[in-house]
Amino acid sequence: YDSGDIVINKAIPQHGDPAAQDVAAVFNISLPFRCEAVQVYFTSSHPQATELEVTLISPSGTRSVLAQMHAF
Repeated sequence: YDSGDIVINKAIPQHGDPAAQDVAAVFNISLPFRCEAVQVYFTSSHPQATELEVTLISPSGTRSVLAQMHAF
């Protein structure tokens, strides 16, 4: 299965902003299948890339951290 590009054109909230919400994309696949692997390509123009955390969450709730925030 190839979902094609899923573009999320949303602003990334400021770290520590109490009104901030996660930026998320959800897509559904109508055919039942077992997923063995996924490929994620992530690009961002955020000026402080070390402040970003990218997490992939499966429908069953399994969390895979793809990029972790690094504070200096």
